Amino acid sequence: MVCPICFEAKHLDKDALVSNAELAGTVPMWKWIGDEGAVTFSY
Repeated sequence: MVCPICFEAKHLDKDALVSNAELAGTVPMWKWIGDEGAVTFSY
C-alpha cells in the first residue's frame, strides 16, 4: 500500500508503481493488518 497523500505530494506516476501496489490510506492498511501485530515504516 502506498500513501496517497505522499504519492500525490511528490507528483509520482501511477504507471511506475509495481503491479501489486495500490494507493491506500491508513484505514485500509489497518483493516489489512487485522488484529495481528505488524511492522510499519514511515519517513
